[in-house]
Amino acid sequence: MAQLISPVGSWVATTQSSQGGTLQSLVSFLDGGVLIASETPNSDLSTYHGVWTSRDDGSVAFTFLGLYGDKQGAYAGSLKVVSEVTYDVATNTWSGPFKVETTYPDGSLNYADRGTSVLKRIEIEQLD
Repeated sequence: MAQLISPVGSWVATTQSSQGGTLQSLVSFLDGGVLIASETPNSDLSTYHGVWTSRDDGSVAFTFLGLYGDKQGAYAGSLKVVSEVTYDVATNTWSGPFKVETTYPDGSLNYADRGTSVLKRIEIEQLD
């Protein structure tokens, strides 16, 4: 069994989609398997909420959801991300593949993509 490293804390995630887009987001793993994430501010998209778990092989799997609104503030669909990442002790990062899907309010698929992400821990800095 692999040594289990906890992802608890806050991370800057840099994602690269298969369609060529790069995006940065903030991801916080909390004790108890709760995950909260956000990306570049967008008034039409909520903060993401989800769950995470450590696997026996040392990887971490997570799923999170966000909600879209239209210009009038009505529900316009959702975004779901599913990922599994592994820890690299040399770089103090987590990385791995993800898939993302957006759906319309009726649940039908709007968009799907895959890619990779790297999560770099937000460190405490010294005040000068």
